[in-house]
Amino acid sequence: MGARPTAVYRLFNLEEALLYVGISVNPDRRFEEHSKNKPWWNEVDPSRTVITWYRDRFAAAVVE
Repeated sequence: MGARPTAVYRLFNLEEALLYVGISVNPDRRFEEHSKNKPWWNEVDPSRTVITWYRDRFAAAVVE
């Protein structure tokens, strides 16, 4: 199995405070999971979400 591009994402609130940093090969699916079970999810401002892609999980984990 080859390396898979992996994202590091940062979720912020309206005041630009960082709420969460995560890692995923599918951020949209991960966001859906967060929306179901994280108490801070309602504070997330989607317009401030930052997603940065890396060549593989190891490279992303170094940044995370």
